[in-house]
Amino acid sequence: MPRNPQIRERFDRIDGATADGSRYSSPYASLLADLFPSREGYRVTPERAFESTDQPVVFVVTRAGHPVLFVDIKPPLNTRDVGSRAAADRAMRERFARLVGRLEIPRLYGLSAMGPRFAVYVYTAATGVLDPELEAMAKRSRLDIGDEVAPARRWEYDLREGRGEGKVGEIVGEVKEMCGRVAGEREKGPDEAVVVVGRRLQRVVRAMTGGGSQGG
Repeated sequence: MPRNPQIRERFDRIDGATADGSRYSSPYASLLADLFPSREGYRVTPERAFESTDQPVVFVVTRAGHPVLFVDIKPPLNTRDVGSRAAADRAMRERFARLVGRLEIPRLYGLSAMGPRFAVYVYTAATGVLDPELEAMAKRSRLDIGDEVAPARRWEYDLREGRGEGKVGEIVGEVKEMCGRVAGEREKGPDEAVVVVGRRLQRVVRAMTGGGSQGG
């Protein structure tokens, strides 16, 4: 579980059999605010899910206006239902499609949470690949589709267990490292190699236009 005892208590107070995923909004919001504090330049924003709900059950973490991580929250018992898992997988892919256009870091992580359990999705900008990839279902019957798209084993991590807590810590550490690199590159300005190439191009242009005829 989260190390902060107050956040842990918020998760523990929720009935594990609830059908209302929005009840987990508050503890997840607290957890994300603790992991990505505003003093470090992060912002945790609640957003409405694609489904019609009264409460926001999606949180997007941004830095300098760019997404760095998001969490989509569903009821805990959805892990047992084939259709609910398929719907959660579809919602994750739709959310990635909306966010990657503003992506600045090399990878974007998304957590599909069903109560305290969660599955990890990651989009890699260099390849344009979202993992886990969506497999072809052309030869599958409709009854097999949900399990093929989103098997229950995908939600393998649990915030109440050390392995799940460790996975979250690993992801947060990687996200902050990527954000730090991007911020450092922004502060450094143009790379020296780029500057050198730019100067060479200027000399070539001057030579082609006659501007370099007077000097060597």
